[in-house]
Amino acid sequence: MIILEKIGLQYKTPNGLFTALNDITLNIAPGEKVVVFGESGSGKSSLLNIIGLIETSYSGSCRLNNEESKKSASSRRARLRNQNIGFVFQDYHLLEQETVFENIRIPLYYAGIPHHRHRRLIEEMAERVEIKNWLSQKVIFLSGGERQRVAIARALVNQPKVILADEPTGALNRELGKKILKLLTDYADEGHTLILSTHQLEWLPEDMGRFIGLKAGRVILDQPFLENTSAYPNLLKSL
Repeated sequence: MIILEKIGLQYKTPNGLFTALNDITLNIAPGEKVVVFGESGSGKSSLLNIIGLIETSYSGSCRLNNEESKKSASSRRARLRNQNIGFVFQDYHLLEQETVFENIRIPLYYAGIPHHRHRRLIEEMAERVEIKNWLSQKVIFLSGGERQRVAIARALVNQPKVILADEPTGALNRELGKKILKLLTDYADEGHTLILSTHQLEWLPEDMGRFIGLKAGRVILDQPFLENTSAYPNLLKSL
């Protein structure tokens, strides 16, 4: 269970304080598939960074599995993050000069999984996302869609309970984008939690489950996901 209570977050800018999040209260249950939507600057990435135990300079409370992340030591937060959370980003965050195999391997090191288990886990995940033939390739030679598949394999390889995907299809075309989203939602269907920030609502499967709309750092809409996703942008503007 992810529990957010009265979350607030401000950043210092040359023009003064910028409020990224304001009085966010949310409960996200295990196994939920959640879409977080809003215009640029609405607070989507900040919200995911707090849930992902990366951002700690917020007010209010964020609890993962009933543990207050902000109050935990940095080593404890890192352990919680490595054991429970997988990240997928728009710009991949891969080591370009390393092979696909070594990139996928990174979370296994941090999660403390014994080395003798690495190859089997990596090969199983690589086969699932259809990149098993690329394991010896260096990332620098891969296309954008191929790199995103590597990023997903890396995020899922140690079977995290929560997947946080921040605009994972922003740099992809429609066909590739829909395939990437299908990979993520298939994983969530196995009982894992998916929290996905995206602008491509029309690419999403109809069974996403829940829609959270942000505007100026506030939750202004929290409802079951609509099949008619084209209604959402205008709906948010009207609120």
